[in-house]
Amino acid sequence: MTAKKQRYRSPLREKRDSGMDESPSLLSRAGRQKPSLLPVRSKARFAVGAAWSRPSQGRRFLGQWYETLLVVTALALGLTGQRGLAAVETAFGLPAPPLELVTDEAKFRGFAETVRGEVERLLGVPAALDDPATFNLLLSSRVHLAHYFGDDEKAVATAAWIRSLQSDPALRLFAGLTTLAAVEARRQNPGAGPETAKSREIFLREFTRQLADLPKTPAVTAMLRGQREKIASLTRESLLAETRDVIIPAIARRGHCSLAEADQLVRVRHRLVSILPVKTETLQALEAAIAARPTS
Repeated sequence: MTAKKQRYRSPLREKRDSGMDESPSLLSRAGRQKPSLLPVRSKARFAVGAAWSRPSQGRRFLGQWYETLLVVTALALGLTGQRGLAAVETAFGLPAPPLELVTDEAKFRGFAETVRGEVERLLGVPAALDDPATFNLLLSSRVHLAHYFGDDEKAVATAAWIRSLQSDPALRLFAGLTTLAAVEARRQNPGAGPETAKSREIFLREFTRQLADLPKTPAVTAMLRGQREKIASLTRESLLAETRDVIIPAIARRGHCSLAEADQLVRVRHRLVSILPVKTETLQALEAAIAARPTS
């Protein structure tokens, strides 16, 4: 009996039980402990609901994935170099094929609610916050979903959070301005969509005012030109092509919809329903701002 217990007693457990635990949480708290060279290969998996795919007569391969809505979260912790490195991977079941998901409000809403819940959960997981790529995806999804659900306070707060992390000075000045204009339009025209004439008028006025306050420097002018080109190239067709040619193949390669693909789907839906309706007003404000600035 004693031998059996010894067999399953890992070195990591012996260190923890003896008060010498060098888990990432303790390393980040102390900041002075030298990490052990012992690799940590623990992995936790949580599955909700049934499996992703089930064979069905006459269904295409990709279509098999979209029969059930589930979330599978895997959290892998490891130590690299002088600090703890946490990798968080989340897989989302899709209630419909991606092209239907981004164009059908009824099908997208349930998916959006699932992603919103998982994003908020992961923002409370240190491993997710410590990984820059994961953290950026979480903030991106959060701000777009806040617009989708009309949560103005969260939209403004998250946009400010993203703005504070922007390293490029010119882009930092621009970050969050469209969110502020969209939120103001919803505030002054409650219950109305961004496509209504009044909402578009308010958005144009607010966005123009914000751009006018930006410094009149060559760097800002170049940034505004880049934003104008980006918005000008945005069409419904280009967004559906991105879904078809980029997002769907990425899901197929990975074998599931990860946080990265979920964020892309949320972003495509946001642009379809929130950005395209004010595309003309956005370009009009950008053109006026560029014209008021030096050409060189």
